[in-house]
Amino acid sequence: MPRFRRAKELPEPHTDAEKEISRRTREAETIGAQGDAAAVAALFADIVLDAISRLGEEHPRTLVALRCRAYWTARAGDAAKVLSLCERVTADMTRILGAQHVETFVSRRVLAEAVGLAGDPGRAARLLDVLIRDSARPLGPHHSERYRQSAAHVEWKMLAERQEPRAEPGDAARRPAGGTSRPEPRPAPEPQSPPEPPPEPRPAPEPPSEPRPAPEQRESEQREPGPPPEPPRRDVPVPDPEVFARRYADSLAMGVAGQAAAAAAAFGVLVADLSAVVGSEHPDTLACRVEHATWLGLSGEAARAARLLWDVTDACARAYGDDHPDTRVAREELRHWRSLADG
Repeated sequence: MPRFRRAKELPEPHTDAEKEISRRTREAETIGAQGDAAAVAALFADIVLDAISRLGEEHPRTLVALRCRAYWTARAGDAAKVLSLCERVTADMTRILGAQHVETFVSRRVLAEAVGLAGDPGRAARLLDVLIRDSARPLGPHHSERYRQSAAHVEWKMLAERQEPRAEPGDAARRPAGGTSRPEPRPAPEPQSPPEPPPEPRPAPEPPSEPRPAPEQRESEQREPGPPPEPPRRDVPVPDPEVFARRYADSLAMGVAGQAAAAAAAFGVLVADLSAVVGSEHPDTLACRVEHATWLGLSGEAARAARLLWDVTDACARAYGDDHPDTRVAREELRHWRSLADG
């Protein structure tokens, strides 16, 4: 199991009320992934009322429902109206669950995204930058929430750069008027003394008595044999994390925009590329395999999603253990899509 994971997760729902609120939350999120943010926000308004009456205002699953309502309301175009709600949920999560809890980190990300949707992408990118640093050690490098943070950070940073391109201090003094950054011309070299006459040609060498070895033979005799190449490691990092984060963000954005089939295809390509580089059971690959199967299910291929998740669940159990949060997520997705496939 990864050594860096210290953040706590919500326990499995035990009471009937917790199970029902959790089920309705998951179903509403599934509808939201198909693109109807306003309808999902209305669903979460009802879920919040039921959660407050059955679980209480400060129950963690009530706070999760409140956060989901705020998120989908912001996605529906009313981000400014829910900023205070996002701030209150984040403060309550921190007070009740602690600053190092996964749900607290999720609430901080949702707050940052609401800030961006309200028209301030620069502040959203700054909030996400701080969040990524704060959650690096508690979550570890391969937690699914880390991928969502990185994807959101890339998105809002790009939007901020498009909105407000700013020059660095002193650029006007350093840069030519044309806007290019050509180096200044070098001074002309000082005149040098005339070159010396070339040396007289040497006499041709006498032919050797024995034939000289070929170049390949001489190099093999002079060079000592080095150590054998190391086998490829399965725990090496992805070659370019920024490219991976961007591709993950782009794939996720397709799904959130209602293009589930396109998101599934994009995640399928990403899974193939990661499998070729770091292996099919690397944490990065496993996370993308879950996303691939989930978006396949959302595009109408529930049976195929269930078959893929069956393999992913076994792989997560081998890599992390049966009780690991990622294994539980994969198992829950498998149960969900298998029930839909069975009708």
